[in-house]
Amino acid sequence: DKVLSRLKAIRGGKLNTAEFGSRMRGEGIFADQIRDLFRVSLKKVGLAKEGPELSTAHFRRPGGVQLDLL
Repeated sequence: DKVLSRLKAIRGGKLNTAEFGSRMRGEGIFADQIRDLFRVSLKKVGLAKEGPELSTAHFRRPGGVQLDLL
């Protein structure tokens, strides 16, 4: 019951929401605490940095017709 009530608090009173863009987001004080804890943990293990800039310069578009899937 405690876990379910926390989930409802994070999701605006609902246990589950199927709205586009809201499934992996939360609101309220508990969601803020989880977000802050995650950011601190990323810094602690050295993953808070931006990744390298990616380039598509080496991508070669295959020529000819598309192959069959099966």
